[in-house]
Amino acid sequence: MTERGVLKILEKRHRDRGELFVCQCRTVGSHAKYFIMDGWADNRAGSRCMTVGYEVKVYPGDFLRDGKWHEYLPYCNKFYFVVPHGMIDQVPDPCGLMWVAKNGTRAYVKKQAGYRETDAATMMTLYRYLAVSRPDIFLSHVSDSAEYWESWLERRGSLRELGRRVSKRIREKYLDEHEDLRKRTEEAEQRIAALTIVETFCRKSEINLSDSVSGLEWKTKKALRCVPDELSDDIAALRRDLATFERKLAELRDKTKSD
Repeated sequence: MTERGVLKILEKRHRDRGELFVCQCRTVGSHAKYFIMDGWADNRAGSRCMTVGYEVKVYPGDFLRDGKWHEYLPYCNKFYFVVPHGMIDQVPDPCGLMWVAKNGTRAYVKKQAGYRETDAATMMTLYRYLAVSRPDIFLSHVSDSAEYWESWLERRGSLRELGRRVSKRIREKYLDEHEDLRKRTEEAEQRIAALTIVETFCRKSEINLSDSVSGLEWKTKKALRCVPDELSDDIAALRRDLATFERKLAELRDKTKSD
């Protein structure tokens, strides 16, 4: 694996996303003091625009001898060392680490780099350098920007419409489930109230629900015959209670058979 091969992987990674990628990007300074990043990218794929710097190392000794990586930090929001798979597994903060896959077709993040704000004046000098010294790359990217943002706005509109539709469907589904739960709750409360009536009636009439079915029917009818004539206004209500009781009794009988 060569440095050039790794840079081609990084370049494809960013170019496929419509992002600016520059190989051998020079930091801005005097001619006597400047440094060259192996790769630099203007990354617009995330939720916020950011720049990413890369230093490629294909030999462990090269990584251990590197003492200039901190000079790249002012020119990028994130900085990554990119190495062959498994060559190293630790890098100093705030650097990130990327491994090139064993098949040599892609690079993936092993350790996420820390995000740092950059100085606007410093970044302006870097963009000026790209416009003057690397116009073939920089200007072609700028000319593609209008098309990129038009496409981005179109995708954003489509995703927003999709989000509205999904949100509406989720809301409708939630309301349907909520209404169904409300109805089930009301039915359960009605059944509990009916069973409470049966329980109260049995307790006052000294009816033991553990008696046989025939015994329960006899005691129930006897209890109803004991109601004084002056309470005739309540007989209709008691008969309704009896009907409810008999229905619940039938349920208990079926449950007893099934057990």
